[in-house]
Amino acid sequence: MIRNVSKVLICILFILISLTCPTNVRIEAASVEYKFDFGAGYVEPGYIGVSASTAYNRTRGYGFNTPENMRNVTASGTGVASDAVQFLTYGIKSNNTFNVDLPNGLYEIKVTLGNTSRASVAAEGVLQIINMTGNGAVDKFQIPITDGQLNILVTAGKEGTPFTLSALEIRKISDNPVTNRTIWIGGDSTACNYYPLDTSEQCGWGQLLPKFVDTSLFQIRNMAASGQCARGFRDDGQFEAIMKYIKPGDIFLLEFGINDTNPKNDTTEDQFKEIMTDMVVKVKSTGATMVLVTPQGRATDFNGNIHTAVNRWYRNTTIQVAREQNVRLCDLNVLSSAYFTSIGQEATLALYMPGDTLHPNRAGATELARLVANDLKDLFTLTPTATAQPTYSPTPTGTAPQIMGDIDGDGSVTSIDFALLKKYLLSGIPDLSNVWYADVNSDGSVNSIDYAFIKAYLLGMIKEFPGSAQPPDNNLYTEIYEAENAFIYHGIFENIHTGYSGSGYVNYDNEVGSYVEWYVNVPVTSWYSLTFKYANGTTANRPMSIMVNGNMAQSSMDFYPTASWTTWSESSIVLKLNQGQNVIRATGITTNGGPNVDYLKISQTTGEPTNTPIPYVTPSPSAYPTTSNIPTIYLAGDSTVQSYNSSYYPQAGWGQVISDYFTSDVKFVNKAIAGRSAKNFVEQGRLDEILNMIKEGDYLFIQFGHNDATISNPDRYAAPYTTYKEYLAKFVDGARAKGAIPVLITPVARLNYKNNTYVNDFPDYCNAMKQVAAEKNCAIIDLMTKCLNYYSTLDYNKVFTFYMVSSNGADYTHFTETGAREVAKLVAQGVKELNLPISKYVK
Repeated sequence: MIRNVSKVLICILFILISLTCPTNVRIEAASVEYKFDFGAGYVEPGYIGVSASTAYNRTRGYGFNTPENMRNVTASGTGVASDAVQFLTYGIKSNNTFNVDLPNGLYEIKVTLGNTSRASVAAEGVLQIINMTGNGAVDKFQIPITDGQLNILVTAGKEGTPFTLSALEIRKISDNPVTNRTIWIGGDSTACNYYPLDTSEQCGWGQLLPKFVDTSLFQIRNMAASGQCARGFRDDGQFEAIMKYIKPGDIFLLEFGINDTNPKNDTTEDQFKEIMTDMVVKVKSTGATMVLVTPQGRATDFNGNIHTAVNRWYRNTTIQVAREQNVRLCDLNVLSSAYFTSIGQEATLALYMPGDTLHPNRAGATELARLVANDLKDLFTLTPTATAQPTYSPTPTGTAPQIMGDIDGDGSVTSIDFALLKKYLLSGIPDLSNVWYADVNSDGSVNSIDYAFIKAYLLGMIKEFPGSAQPPDNNLYTEIYEAENAFIYHGIFENIHTGYSGSGYVNYDNEVGSYVEWYVNVPVTSWYSLTFKYANGTTANRPMSIMVNGNMAQSSMDFYPTASWTTWSESSIVLKLNQGQNVIRATGITTNGGPNVDYLKISQTTGEPTNTPIPYVTPSPSAYPTTSNIPTIYLAGDSTVQSYNSSYYPQAGWGQVISDYFTSDVKFVNKAIAGRSAKNFVEQGRLDEILNMIKEGDYLFIQFGHNDATISNPDRYAAPYTTYKEYLAKFVDGARAKGAIPVLITPVARLNYKNNTYVNDFPDYCNAMKQVAAEKNCAIIDLMTKCLNYYSTLDYNKVFTFYMVSSNGADYTHFTETGAREVAKLVAQGVKELNLPISKYVK
């Protein structure tokens, strides 16, 4: 009896010793959960204590591979987060790992960091979690173990900051070492995770996507990182990690463009396309589903009551890659703009971080994640063997006829349809085609009742509409596709000239091959009239070819002059379209490119045409006046004057903002463009373009000199006291011949600061222009002198912010928006000093 009691006491003693000496615990294969508490402090109950000196050995089954590169540190958290170990070496491929012997299978790894600014977690030689921020950050991931051991480390997310580990929890999910179906996310600060994951004020949409995805079907691995561009993502380890694990049935959402357009990342649009295409091709080869996502715009991208950012962040190139590679596109740029338009400017600003118009807060990221999930809901509910259909296809998709409530014709009822109806009801748009699809209760009118029905449908309160989508026999299909919804190749979306509908129009580049492409949906196979609303302010026809679904429909369709860029006409052609999606492309076929195009209207005709479709021009007068008592100020100049679209932010020309310093009694038309000198502006026909529009009482502001001085470029170079003066005279004489008033403006200053003095880089051109002003008795604003004098009153660091060098570190010529406004103010002051008739309109 005594002997049996002794055996029991010995067993109890052994158990107690085991519990009080956790660093010698051997992990058994039968275990399903392992917990490690790192550091030299108290070991929390249920955890295995590991100090920096704990070396791996096979008997123990865990430990550091190189403990000499580890150090015990304190941490500011509580419990397991009260102490930590610090990794003294870094790198994804570092051998300074914490090793744990594990039976092969699939594991969930939960990581708790110690005190750190920004750190990443790597395992099995690749990144697993990107940029965990803040003390005590917690995250987890799935990982397959196939070699009997987990090798994990914490490495630098931000160079020069410590990276520490407080706790590690390992839980076996399955004996099968294959990850669950995964939604991988690649992107930048608008998509990435912020910590703590559940409470951070700033969030990326990828962080909130799990709220809208069935996590029993998918795990979500967000590999996006703040500040990242496409090249860095591909080359610095994130894409490598995805390619290690991605498999058929997985989905990869890839969003870049914001940081790629930043000059500091030195990525041209062609290079961006090459990098994105490279990643798309590699992902497609794995059998996974590839989805390209366009970034949302800034909170302030409103034009009146319409939010649009369609030319930001290399969006058009992302769309082009999606089309060329035949992969799915989630156009979050347009989806978010439609939503922002529906809620208005103030509510949109509330979805972004305070004082930050680019990064969403938690509420904003939630809305963006919802838009992504709704747009891709078919993918997020697919079985593993299903194949998703790409958004873009070179041929019609043959989809089912439009459904009730589908106002934009994309095949589903979304927040975009809701926004379109709201704009219509608020008279924000002049026309709502396809009224029978908007009239969801089929009572014969589109009103607030239909608005309430669509809202209830989107909120899940009703599953169908009471009306019928069958249009009346006498009401044939008509739909308008605005320029802002088109893909633009070698052109810009702008809103300088009046008379357009929507939020703007397409201005084609002056070259052969520039085109605009619309993806249109029609309910039935039939003959349709394709009507282009356009303006052509030149004296020459600007013909275009028209292609439908990759086939040439009309090799040359005429777009004759309309007298001015504010006079809009229509040109139409009748063609057969197939039920479902059709791709309409209008391509410039001369060096003039195409006209300005406002929209494409698709209207079903009553029958097949009796002969070959011939385009015809409807010389309908514009609904907007072509003459006005309000004087127009035309701007002729170079890149320091021109207007830039939002993708160039923060770059701006002073002509882009000059109207802010005048009352509404004058109108500005900015025809300045990069790379132009007085010489090639004339020779390329750009002066003639202005002279065809300018009228008596208007003004022509003329600033050249920067490009005229490039003696290495014969196209631009104009000798200051001969050719340059001759071409300036053409501007002055041309304006006066039309009864307009010319104003010469000397070249604007560059940021050239030597010996505590700001230097004039173009003294000869300034003097030559002053000679022309004297010889022609022409008004002149000495902008160079105004700039130099003004700069001398400011601290250099202040003037530095006026130029793009403050953003990209290299450009001492072009202005930031801040600088453009300062120079525009100087120009306005110059007008006031000249005491011209328009001087009274200077604010």
